[in-house]
Amino acid sequence: MQFDSVKHPVGYNTPVPAESRDALETLTFHDKDMEETECIIAMVGLFGHTAVFWFCVCSAVNYLWRAGSKGNKQEDYDKARWFFKYALSLTNARIPNELRLRVQFAEKITPKLDKQ
Repeated sequence: MQFDSVKHPVGYNTPVPAESRDALETLTFHDKDMEETECIIAMVGLFGHTAVFWFCVCSAVNYLWRAGSKGNKQEDYDKARWFFKYALSLTNARIPNELRLRVQFAEKITPKLDKQ
């Protein structure tokens, strides 16, 4: 897998540290291929679609809120957009349709800056 600072940041798909395995396994998620499982996929297994939907929306808000404060503003906007899209991909999440529509709109109006 090629790393991309937005879609597949370094460290998001790395082997789970040995000392973390016991804690993760007690949360009832066990994947024999944990070394190859991306963290957000494991989170869906651990907490379900609805919880991860909210995590994604909150993460997107965080990226929009601090866009540019730690570096690349466009990358922050791209990450916000990615989290919005991932939230919307969780079709089993129990979310009111009105909220889903708001998230779709927020994703569409997230700024796309010109490349400098």
